[in-house]
Amino acid sequence: MTKPFRRLAAITSFGIVLVVGSQIGTAYYRFAKIEREFKSVHAGQARSSVVELFGMPNYRMGRCGTLSSPPPGCTMEYVYSDPLAPWVPDYYVVYFAADDRVLETAYLSSP
Repeated sequence: MTKPFRRLAAITSFGIVLVVGSQIGTAYYRFAKIEREFKSVHAGQARSSVVELFGMPNYRMGRCGTLSSPPPGCTMEYVYSDPLAPWVPDYYVVYFAADDRVLETAYLSSP
């Protein structure tokens, strides 16, 4: 290998490690906020306020009942997960009614 090629390979490798590391760090920073502030989400709260607080779900949003039995009247669920899910099975679920209001919240974990 020539010296310029090795230098380019080292810079490229460093860049890749930096990008991946920052993405992992950002994902854990976001999840830590969800863990801290999840108790502040209450029934009747607007969906827009949940999105404002946590952002869009990183795991799933859609029809209710993906991970557990939804409450009656549920039309949509947002699932926020640990960045290493399903290997680290920690899920925070927000269930919404047809009027875009929170019905219920749940923390789901599996040993």
